[in-house]
Amino acid sequence: MQVDRRDFLRISAQASVLVGTPISAATAGVTLSAQQGVVTAKAKTYTWQWSAEDDQWSLHDKHGRIMTSGPLQPVVLLQPVGEKQRHCLAAKPARNQIEGNRLTVVYESPDRGAILTLSLVFADESLQMSPVAFETKGGDDVVSLHYFAAANGNEISPRLQNDYLIMPGISESSAISSIVPALLGLQLTSWLGHGGRPSPGLHQQWALPAHFFCGVRRTGGNNAQGAMRENLSDAYCCGLASLPAGDLFLETRSGMHSPIVDVRSDLWGHARGPGRMELGATWYWAVGPTYRAAIRNYYLGLVDAGIISKKKNSPAKNAVVAAPQFNTWGAQVVARKRSPTFDEPFLLSVRDGIRAAGMKPGMIVLDDKWEEEYGLLEHSSRRFPNFFKTLDGFRADGMRVGMWAAFMRCQNPASLGLTTEHMLRQPDGKPVRIGTGPGGYYLFDFSQTEVQRILSEKAKAYVRRYRPDLVKFDFGYELPAISAAAPKNMQWAGERLFQKGLDVVVKSMKEEKPDLVVMYYCLSPLFTEYFDMHSPDDLYICVGDYDMEANRRFYFSSLLGELGITTYGSGGYDWATVREIWFDSAAIGTLGSLNSFTPDETDAKPTPEIIAKFNGLTHVLRKTNVFSIESADRDPLSALRGAHMSCWVRTENGRPVVIALRPAGPNGGNGLGSYQDDVRANVPVVVASKTAEAISTSARLAIVPYGAGEVAIRRAPSGAQTASVTEHLFQAPPLTTRIPITNGLLTVPLRERLPRGSIVEWIEVSCA
Repeated sequence: MQVDRRDFLRISAQASVLVGTPISAATAGVTLSAQQGVVTAKAKTYTWQWSAEDDQWSLHDKHGRIMTSGPLQPVVLLQPVGEKQRHCLAAKPARNQIEGNRLTVVYESPDRGAILTLSLVFADESLQMSPVAFETKGGDDVVSLHYFAAANGNEISPRLQNDYLIMPGISESSAISSIVPALLGLQLTSWLGHGGRPSPGLHQQWALPAHFFCGVRRTGGNNAQGAMRENLSDAYCCGLASLPAGDLFLETRSGMHSPIVDVRSDLWGHARGPGRMELGATWYWAVGPTYRAAIRNYYLGLVDAGIISKKKNSPAKNAVVAAPQFNTWGAQVVARKRSPTFDEPFLLSVRDGIRAAGMKPGMIVLDDKWEEEYGLLEHSSRRFPNFFKTLDGFRADGMRVGMWAAFMRCQNPASLGLTTEHMLRQPDGKPVRIGTGPGGYYLFDFSQTEVQRILSEKAKAYVRRYRPDLVKFDFGYELPAISAAAPKNMQWAGERLFQKGLDVVVKSMKEEKPDLVVMYYCLSPLFTEYFDMHSPDDLYICVGDYDMEANRRFYFSSLLGELGITTYGSGGYDWATVREIWFDSAAIGTLGSLNSFTPDETDAKPTPEIIAKFNGLTHVLRKTNVFSIESADRDPLSALRGAHMSCWVRTENGRPVVIALRPAGPNGGNGLGSYQDDVRANVPVVVASKTAEAISTSARLAIVPYGAGEVAIRRAPSGAQTASVTEHLFQAPPLTTRIPITNGLLTVPLRERLPRGSIVEWIEVSCA
C-alpha cells in the first residue's frame, strides 16, 4: 500500500506501542502547580520548572542543582510547496493547562494559522514529553523538527545546556570519546537513530540506534573548588519511548544540544499542510546520580511503564547466548576471503585452525558472504559444494552454528519475483543501489506488502534449511537517511522502517525457531522484542586500541543485562589485545574471537597461553540473561578514563555471581583488588559461581587467574571447612588438592603456568 499525504496525516494520529503511545507511570510523589506564570513539578528525584513568559524550562536534581535547561517549544522547519526558501514556524505560548500530573502547552502562530500542542507527564522518577500535535492551514511541507532549539529567522541553534554530553555511539573510532565537555566547542550532527548513508558527521555504526543521550551540569565554574564533587549535578538520560516517522539526529554546537527529527516532506510530500499531524515521538527523561545510573533508570523506567518487557529466555536459548563464539570475519579479512571469495576450502581451514590451536569455542559464526547472492538467503553451491556436510562437521565438533546475514540487501529482485519498484527509492524515483557491477545490490522496501510476504517466507525457509542457532544481524546502519531514500508507505519512514524490517524478518525466523538468538549492534531499549545479544563490532578502525575501545563499549552495553540482553565480547583484529577483551566480557555475556590462525595484522599468531585463557574463561560464563553490572570506577566524566571499567561485578537477584578484579588497572584505571568482603586478590582474576547461589555460598566456583598470586574468597560460616581445588590444564591432565577454609576465608594460590611448563586454563573449586 502506498500512503499519500492525507493517509499520512490520518495515520500519524493513530498510536501503537512504539509509535507515539502516551506513557502512564507512578505519580504518588509528584506535585504540579502554577504560580505567577511559572509551572513547577516536584518529584522524588527532580524538580522541573517552566516559565510561560519566555518559554524556558529547567530540570534540577534532588539537591536543587540544575541538570539542564532550554526552550520548550520545538522548532518546526517548513518549506512552502513549490518554493526553495525555508522558514521556521514563529509561535508563542497561547495557553497552558494542568490536569493532574499532566501539563499541556498550546503554541499559536497567528500569521500562519498554525498551532503546536505539547504535553508533559510527570512521574515520581521520570517525566515524559508527548509527540507534537501540529495543525496548519498553510500548504507547507515539514522539513524537520528541532527540540530544545531557538530560531532566528531561518537559523536554528541548539539550546539544551550541559557541561558534559554523554553519547555512547558518537563514533566508530576510539579517537572520539563518548564523553564530550561543552568547553570543547564541538560542532557536530550525529545519528541517534539507525545510522545510514549519507552520514551527517562522524562515521558511526556501533550502538546505533541508541535513541538516547545523557547530560550533566556543573556550577561554580570549571576547575573551581568542589566543581567535580558537590558542584556537579546528578545526570539525566533523555531517550525515546516511541519511534518517529523520520530520522533521529543530535546536533551539538557551542556546548549546547538539540535532538532533531528529519521528516523531509519537501522531498516526499507526506507531511504537508493544510491539516493536522503528529510530529516527533514520545521522549522519556530519567535521572540518576551518574549517567550510568540514569541510563539504567531509562531502561527500567520503560519496563515499569509497560513500553517494553524484560526478556524471558528458555534454558535452551540461554545455552546458545552463553556459547563462546569464533567468528570467521577476521580470518577472512587476513586471508582476503571477503564476500565473493569466501569458499569451502577456506572455511575448512578455519575449522582445522581451531582444532590445531586447541581452542574450544561453543559456536562457529559464518560471516559475509556464504550466500550466492544477497536477498535469497541461500548458500553458494558453487563456492560451498558440501555446505550441509561442513555445517554438520562443526556440530560434530561440539559447536553450534551461527550465520551472518544482511537482510536489507537484494542483488537481483527478479530472483524473488520482484522488481526495482519493490526496492527503496530515491527522491528522483530511481531505486537505491549500492556498489556497481555484479556485486552491487538494492535495498528492500519493507513497507510493501509483497516484499513482506516474500521475505517472511524466505526467512522461515532459511531457518528450516540451515538450522542456525544464532543470526548475526546486519541491517540498520545500511538504511539510507530519509534525505536520500524512503519507502512507499511513509508511515514506516525513518526510524520506523527499521522496526518494520525487524517485524518482517526476525518475527518470521522466531516463529520457525522460538529459541533462535539474534545479535545486533544497537543500544536502544525499544528493540528488546527482537534482539537477544548485543555485539560491539566492528572495531576495525580502532587499531592499537581494540581492548580499550571494547572496554568502553562493554561499559554501556552491559546495562542491557537489566533488560535480558547479554553482550558478545568480540575481539579486534590482533591477538595481542584479546586476553584483556575476554577478561572484560566474561561477566557480561560470552566470549568472541575475530582472529586468524595465520599471522594477523601485526604478524602475530595465537600462543598456547592465549588459547588457554579463552578455554578457561568459557567456564565462568553464566547461562542466564537478566543481571546487573556494578561499576566502582572513579572518573565517569573523564574523556579518557570515563566510560571504562577496570573491574566487573555481576549480580543476579542481588547476589554477586561473577567478580572480575584488576588490582593493577589499565592506564591508571581504578584497579580494585577487592569487592566488599567477598573476593580479594593481588593479581587480576575472574571468580564465578557455578550455581544460582552467590559466590560466598555457592558449593562450586570457577576461577581464571591472570598472573601469579592469590585470591581470598569469603565463605558462609555454616559451610564446608575444606575445599577441593582442581587446576585444569591446557592439553594436560588436571591436578587436584585440598585447601582449608580458615576464619571464613578460602585462599587459593594462583598461577598461569606450572613449574614443569603446563598452562593453567581454569581452577575448579568444590566446597561440598
